[in-house]
Amino acid sequence: MKTTFQSSDPPKMDKNLFFKLSFMLLMFVFQISEVSAQKAPVQTQKITGKIVSSQDNQPVPGASILVKGTTTGSTANASGEFSIDAGSNATLLITSVGYSSQEVKIAGRLKINVTLVENISSLDEVVVVGYGSQKTRYLSGSQTNIGESEIKRTVNTSLDQALQGRAANVYVASNSGKPGGAASVYIRGVSSINGNTQPMYVIDGVQIMPPNSTESDGQSNILASLNPDDIESMNVLTGPSAQSIYGSRASNGVIVVTTKKGKAGDTRINFTSMYNFQTLPNQLPVMNLKEYAIYSNAWADIAGYGRQAEFSDPSILGEGTNWQTALFKTAAMKKQQLSLSGGNERTTYYLSFELLNQDGLAPNSGFDRKSLRLNLETKLRSYLKVGTNLSLSGTNENLSIGDDQIISTAIQQSPATPLKNGDGSWGGPQNVTPTTPSYVFVTNPVALAYTNSNVYKRISTFGAVYADLNIFKDLVFHAEFNGTYGNDTRAIFNPSYQFGVNNITQGATNAVTSSRRYAGNSYYWSTNQRLNY
Repeated sequence: MKTTFQSSDPPKMDKNLFFKLSFMLLMFVFQISEVSAQKAPVQTQKITGKIVSSQDNQPVPGASILVKGTTTGSTANASGEFSIDAGSNATLLITSVGYSSQEVKIAGRLKINVTLVENISSLDEVVVVGYGSQKTRYLSGSQTNIGESEIKRTVNTSLDQALQGRAANVYVASNSGKPGGAASVYIRGVSSINGNTQPMYVIDGVQIMPPNSTESDGQSNILASLNPDDIESMNVLTGPSAQSIYGSRASNGVIVVTTKKGKAGDTRINFTSMYNFQTLPNQLPVMNLKEYAIYSNAWADIAGYGRQAEFSDPSILGEGTNWQTALFKTAAMKKQQLSLSGGNERTTYYLSFELLNQDGLAPNSGFDRKSLRLNLETKLRSYLKVGTNLSLSGTNENLSIGDDQIISTAIQQSPATPLKNGDGSWGGPQNVTPTTPSYVFVTNPVALAYTNSNVYKRISTFGAVYADLNIFKDLVFHAEFNGTYGNDTRAIFNPSYQFGVNNITQGATNAVTSSRRYAGNSYYWSTNQRLNY
């Protein structure tokens, strides 16, 4: 008998075939997911409309229209009309100065008319002007307000630095880049008949004329004597609001600075300690030694000078001296400030003391300041109030970098000149002859920065005392006496030196030691009386 056995186990599948089928299945699933995840591109359409005011139904020119969640935007014309490309389900964000912002859903519409509601709170904002303070709605000229929160966003050494980038139509440019140096401030749309384009500064009623940016680096920046952390607000005024009290001196605009005052309540003690590092953002591109040798040989061939022997084969030369790397360094900036404020219903006070030390990126440069401020106000009677705003400061500046043109020399200096010699002495020109072309700058700028000394010191005080007499309700007589006083000293010391081996070079040798001293005083005072109703 023949017996047949049949197994119930399924046949075994080849492992390679199993992995191939699994991989194909997985890829198929991914492709289906990718297709299902794709969305149809958003179709845009041209939306037109008009924006009017709710108060008088008049057009709102210059209103901003933005497609929410995108960077697509437009602006209303003089008739309040606008056009913008947006999706049928998009949302438009409408904004304008003096009005509350409004979001409008398109919902498939092609024409949208928007009515903006007047923002009363922004028009009722109080700003400081020549005759005290006024609401924004009553000003006939343009004004910009910068508050304490805006000023604190960056570290500022002086008042003009605190203005930079924070006020519309106000351009602030650094003249020298040195710590504490004066900046040029220009307010667009105003000019002066005498050629001076700087605005006037009024600090708690005290008129401070701007620093003359055309003078040498020996002229200190009087605005740097004020601690920016003592500022409560700054208002940039132009037009009648500026010229109503200051006359022609306000032709370039007025920057009104109000410092902090005490508030009734418990004494508030605030101590701030800060330590920062300053670095050079980037270097200017200059030639290295190999590139300079090629340039020097080409110049010598064109001008008829003989080629320098060390430049005969530029391919064997290295990088040479990078004078920007040798000159600039990481610099520290340290600041400590202690302030006390408080008072009661009769008397309020604000007292602050500051120590600031800022090193420059270049050697032998820096700025130090010690400042003290007192703002005190008290009610002697229910109808009589007196007060004072007083600032006392001392500044110390190192100015040799600017006077000796250290930075410009470092940029133009030849990379063939060594920073230091093998024996550790300062490097300088090695083989300069009377026929060497004048474009070769042979002074060692780093050595010059460490050798010469130029120190400028200023002690300045400015402030005011005032009294307010309430004759009867809403009629106040204000009397004020204010002024400034400054004492300036400058000490310059240039010792004898020789950088390199040649005595006929430009600026690499000083055979005579010299020392100079300067001193001067300046003051200004004024008295004002007015009736406010």
